[in-house]
Amino acid sequence: MVDQNEIFEQIISLAKRRVSLEMKYFAIPLGQLKTNVVTDDFVPTSAVDGTCLYYNANWLLKKFCGKEGVERQMVHSLIHCIFRHYAKQFSGQDKRLWDIACDVFAENIIDDFTQPVFSKQGKNDRIKVYDTLKNDVKIFTAERIFAYLKETDIDEKNLKLYEEIFTEDSHILWNSGEFSADLPNSAEQFDGLNADDLWKNVEQSLLEDLNKDVEQSLLQNNELLKQLKVDLSEKYDYKKLLQRFFTRREVVKSSDDEFDYIYYCYGLQEYKNLPLIEYLEYRDKPVVEDIVIAIDTSMSTQGNLVLSFLRQTYAVIEQIYENDSTFRLVIMQCDCAVKDEKIISSHEEFESLMQNFTLIGGGGTDFRPVFERVDKLLKDKTLNKIKGLLYFTDGKGVFPKVKPPYETVFVFLDDEKNDYGVPVWANKIIIDEDELNEYNRSEKRN
Repeated sequence: MVDQNEIFEQIISLAKRRVSLEMKYFAIPLGQLKTNVVTDDFVPTSAVDGTCLYYNANWLLKKFCGKEGVERQMVHSLIHCIFRHYAKQFSGQDKRLWDIACDVFAENIIDDFTQPVFSKQGKNDRIKVYDTLKNDVKIFTAERIFAYLKETDIDEKNLKLYEEIFTEDSHILWNSGEFSADLPNSAEQFDGLNADDLWKNVEQSLLEDLNKDVEQSLLQNNELLKQLKVDLSEKYDYKKLLQRFFTRREVVKSSDDEFDYIYYCYGLQEYKNLPLIEYLEYRDKPVVEDIVIAIDTSMSTQGNLVLSFLRQTYAVIEQIYENDSTFRLVIMQCDCAVKDEKIISSHEEFESLMQNFTLIGGGGTDFRPVFERVDKLLKDKTLNKIKGLLYFTDGKGVFPKVKPPYETVFVFLDDEKNDYGVPVWANKIIIDEDELNEYNRSEKRN
């Protein structure tokens, strides 16, 4: 007689294999997600808590025997984990709106898949909702969808419609603390990592895997790739970003930390000009190459935000190097042409610029003139080597068609009217306007 638990294990194992075969990128993430089948009606269908995906035993059998299987549901719950939807704390109507927003977000990604194993009836109805929402929610994250649902006061009829066509799993275990006696607590650790840290690592790894295929032009418009870039860019550690622009190379300079004068002088005295320990002349010293900061001075760029961005960027560089290395910043202002250019090589020069800083420009946005200007500065030897270019902008512009020979990052203000369009060779991060304003306020307090 076949054990019932063995049947459940085979159903789940088969679903995981089918998902991994159709979407190879999900093989590792699925391997991180534990699964368990329970008889407790506390989980009416399936539910994920960030560490484990639970299936109701009766529901799992019915789903497996149905036309659609469990593969789509499994990926739906996996997306909730990758983007850490389970970690948000809401109650009442906000909890309901958050659940709907997360389900719309997950289904939008899955409906982009073309493999039959992920197909589900009612796609045309779901696409109508996506199209309606995307007219107002340009950056289609769960957080933005949630904010839109709150602001627009969606009526009960539409809310029920959304729940009917987008729900794939139960969110009852999401950070609620209401766990059944038969279910483990969600605070369980994964190999020393908590759930959030684990899924952040999984998300970064998934993005890297997808980017490999982007370079082969296989996934240029992939919805999952797009959302991973948005999510990771919004959560990017700005200090780590700047560290990528720095290199370490050996600089000829005495190392006071490692040189011992006592033994050195003792050797000279005892062995007649033969030092006991060789004088160390070299040490590894951080060296910053030329970094270009381009400022979009179109009409909607605010001067106080630009100042906050420049000060925060400069402060991070100084903190990293602790004034132990010289570095140069090339600060350009540009709308549809380069309007101003300053080369900063000291803290005093930077402070002087900040005290007298004025935005110059006000036309349309074209990113190309900055890259053309940098090419000229390199050609005439004004600059030695560009380590990286940070382009601070609040809107769309015309991008260069050819990848430059240095790393480029477009730093966007967190504004819903921007749907961006950054080319695959460039990086993108999003800075929250509130974060810049808070930095500006803290600077004034200090």
